[in-house]
Amino acid sequence: MASRIVIDGNAFYEIDEECMQRKKEKRREEQTELQGKQILKRDECGVRGLRDES
Repeated sequence: MASRIVIDGNAFYEIDEECMQRKKEKRREEQTELQGKQILKRDECGVRGLRDES
């Protein structure tokens, strides 16, 4: 298990590098998924919402 030690004033932290990597990958996947949904939403609503076809 890889870890990193951080000392901040009187506080002492041990960071689990493997856990941080998993969190980073999960955030990246969520960000990619969210960006894909935003692109679809723009495609569905963006152009049609601007046209006035009365």
